[in-house]
Amino acid sequence: MAYVGMAAGLLLALVLIAVLAMQAWRLADNRAMDNAWAWLQSQALATVETFDPAMVEDLPDAAQRYFLYTIAPGTPLHVVSEIHMTGELGFGTKEAPGYRPMRARQILAPPHGFIWSPTALLPQHGVRWEEIDEPSRA
Repeated sequence: MAYVGMAAGLLLALVLIAVLAMQAWRLADNRAMDNAWAWLQSQALATVETFDPAMVEDLPDAAQRYFLYTIAPGTPLHVVSEIHMTGELGFGTKEAPGYRPMRARQILAPPHGFIWSPTALLPQHGVRWEEIDEPSRA
């Protein structure tokens, strides 16, 4: 009976070590993302150029019409943009999408990079994994 108690204690210790290691990994990953986010933010120019219709004169007519319609003259042209979004993500099938609320933030800093950091809620009763042999879902 002593072996059972010792085995249970060892198993509990291993589970605790695994949980602590995963938490440390998550914290390190979050710290790396925060550092990358700050670096992308730092790529913003001190002065922001504004949109001038002359900027698109050399583009094809369709592109000129698009930009002249969508960007008002004098609009600041930011190099780095932060976007906050909310919505739903479907975790199910086409027939039963199983939508869950989602929040995300994103930073775009071309050509340096971007980060998309979503927060999605998992299904209330846990996640069920199953193999689906359907080529369109690969």
